Amino acid sequence: MSGVRMEGIRITWVQGIMFGVLVSCFPEYGVLVGGLSFPLVPILGWYGEVSVQAVAPVIFFLLAVMVHPVRVLWLHGADWATCFALLGSPRLLGFDWLAGLGGWSLVEAAAAVAGMQGAYRWKRQNRKYRERAEALRAEWQIGVVEET
Repeated sequence: MSGVRMEGIRITWVQGIMFGVLVSCFPEYGVLVGGLSFPLVPILGWYGEVSVQAVAPVIFFLLAVMVHPVRVLWLHGADWATCFALLGSPRLLGFDWLAGLGGWSLVEAAAAVAGMQGAYRWKRQNRKYRERAEALRAEWQIGVVEET
């Protein structure tokens, strides 16, 4: 079973229960939020078990996109016509998918930068150790040992 773990509880269960309560109490909002959360599906499906820290930027970006549609739904009395009109809006869906893409790109870019920084740090440290070894060999007058 895949899913992000949060202190012994699978977060997918918690999300499922929360979404079920949302849909049963406020079905229009649940459908809207569920529809606008759809860009998370490819991420969770493609990468399997991802950490909460990796998904958090995507969720925050998606929540930022959801603010206006939820407000519009609220102002129109939370009717089904407005809900489906919002979900059918190409502009909103484009912003939603771009937000998911932007959040995941941020995660991937951060991982790439961290990897490059680690490689640079290792290279610098390796160079420092080699220089120190050369200085010690010169000080102790030890020849270079050929590695076989």
